[in-house]
Amino acid sequence: MSSNGRPITQTWGYQARLKNGKADDEVATGHVTPDTSITSSPPPIPENRKKTSNPMKSRFPKPNHEGNDVTIPRVPKDEKLARTFPNRSYHHLMTIEQAGPAVIGVDDTDGRKRVAIKRVRKPEGSVHQVPPSTCDQIVNIKDMYVENDDVVFVYEQMDVSLRHMTGILQDRPLKAFQIAAICREVVSGLLYMHEELGLAHGALNCSTILLDLNGRVKIANVGDSFIEKRLFNPDSERNDVRSLGAIMMELMEPTTYILDPQSTKLKDSDKWKNSLGVEDFLAATQHKSLQELKQHDFLPQEPFGTCLASHVFCALRAARLGDWDILSVP
Repeated sequence: MSSNGRPITQTWGYQARLKNGKADDEVATGHVTPDTSITSSPPPIPENRKKTSNPMKSRFPKPNHEGNDVTIPRVPKDEKLARTFPNRSYHHLMTIEQAGPAVIGVDDTDGRKRVAIKRVRKPEGSVHQVPPSTCDQIVNIKDMYVENDDVVFVYEQMDVSLRHMTGILQDRPLKAFQIAAICREVVSGLLYMHEELGLAHGALNCSTILLDLNGRVKIANVGDSFIEKRLFNPDSERNDVRSLGAIMMELMEPTTYILDPQSTKLKDSDKWKNSLGVEDFLAATQHKSLQELKQHDFLPQEPFGTCLASHVFCALRAARLGDWDILSVP
């Protein structure tokens, strides 16, 4: 016990010499006698208590804050628990179908930007914060928080699903170059999910492909993949790629798709004989990788989603107002 009543748990350096009666002589003579029997450093840390290296550090380096451009890497899921409150407030306008039930609202910024608010059942255990996404080919997550038993995702707002658009305009089927434009964006979106997020989609179909009035094509419900931990692996990649083949069948031969959703064999192949290699690309979705599909001649090198803008506009005009449930107007 020290003079101030605190226990001395370690006897290193000066305290050790004081215990051995040496410190008083050193004070008197001004000379410190080396004591090789006493070490001036703490004892070694046992092997089972040594700090192990964190393998995530090399995968997720610190952001580079030099200059005005800030590159923020993907955040590991175990870094931060999900918030229990939104980043900003949202005024709810109406309920609508956007790859599942959604509430369309506006945020509290000056621009009153429209958003789609969707709820997912909270899984057991802790929920980790999902970083905002910024990819042109997926419906990006703007906010995310936990509320009671739900995980709430705030997405950018889109206008119509691919299934809704083709269902309304079924007497005006898409042409091969328009299907190519859709496939290009879906392939790019899946590559982003697989390579950048480490996730598979796992539920890709015409209802989870959304478009806006500018004709942009995006993959929806990325938040579901985070929550359900649909991790990317060779099997999940194969499933996503084959789902793209099913989407093509629904666009090219809806009746064949309805009768056999697993089939990629066209009944009326003559209709597509001179259609930019669409049949070859359809067959490739059953055995090629996404990287191989990305290089396929059927896909355009540059996006031209504007070729779908008129279809989206007509689909919205032809839609029944009864599909919407207006909540309030600010």
